[in-house]
Amino acid sequence: MNYKNFMCATLCTLALFGCGKTSPLLEKQQDFIGEWKNDHSTLNIEKDGNAKFSEQLRTEDKSAEQEIKTSSISDIKAPITQFDAQHFTIGDGTLSKRFKIDRAPFKQDGKWHVILNGQLYTKH
Repeated sequence: MNYKNFMCATLCTLALFGCGKTSPLLEKQQDFIGEWKNDHSTLNIEKDGNAKFSEQLRTEDKSAEQEIKTSSISDIKAPITQFDAQHFTIGDGTLSKRFKIDRAPFKQDGKWHVILNGQLYTKH
């Protein structure tokens, strides 16, 4: 094998191993990795430490005179910047989302669940 082929094979091997590496922030929190959903939001935590959170909230207020409907959409895709047993944060500064871990991932009736910010999520 010549030098060019050897270097190419080595770099390809390193690239493949690098793709599967778990973020140091998630090494002790691997149960959180995956896609979590509830009725109005989705949280996807990737093993490389990147995360995406989408939330769509709708409210309706009715009175005798009027009916008001509002909706808000939140979408953030960023690396996890902090993770401990009580909280984790996606992003940094004003463009971030902090999650309080009310209950770490647990298995119930054959499905994985987690409670974050007082809301129950199910793993898909």
